[in-house]
Amino acid sequence: MIKAPANKAFFGRKQGRRIGQQAQDLYHRLLPNYLCDINNLPSDNIILEIGFGHGEHLYHRAMRYYNTMSLIHSPEYIFLGCEVYKNGVTHLLSLLNEKPLSNLMIYHGDALNILQALSENSCQQIYILYPDPWPKKRHHKRRLLNQKTLSLLHHILSPKGQLTIASDHHDYINWILYEIHHYKNFNFKIDSAHDWRYPSQDWIATHYEQKAKSYNQRCYYMNFLADK
Repeated sequence: MIKAPANKAFFGRKQGRRIGQQAQDLYHRLLPNYLCDINNLPSDNIILEIGFGHGEHLYHRAMRYYNTMSLIHSPEYIFLGCEVYKNGVTHLLSLLNEKPLSNLMIYHGDALNILQALSENSCQQIYILYPDPWPKKRHHKRRLLNQKTLSLLHHILSPKGQLTIASDHHDYINWILYEIHHYKNFNFKIDSAHDWRYPSQDWIATHYEQKAKSYNQRCYYMNFLADK
């Protein structure tokens, strides 16, 4: 079995290229409006994205729902994004600066912390899109998906809640399928190869997906239902 990473480990960089002064000002001014309190999280109706990158997928999903919420008369879902990467958080804040959303929250820190803090059955949907594959074998222990994190994901998903994972890294896809097969409490939602080679009609492509496709990388879209 793969050894689970220690809680202090981050699944990605904290910051990339230097952030300009305007972005720094936005980060300090706007982030407090969207930061979640890890000790006082919503107990249900959460749509969670782990490692939201530049934030475009999370933002546009939250905006779609925000714009139609009064029409469909469904529960008020909270879109909660987790990202350790400061540049990604700043990019999401730039979108929120243009059009604020009251149904979006940010956790700026280690994914394990938020997974351990969320209540059982609190998430209707979890997205993990283009996670860092850590391709070198000696770094595989840093990969987000393993038996420990799958147990945490299963715990916070509601019965029949869905885990959606997308990746363009063939070796990591095999890793994911192996880990989920051995965990046994997720059902792969697939009828044919078409189901995981093409995204759903309402799909929102991320910056990393667009970059992968520009290099002619094939992207895969995997949906798993929590078996409870």
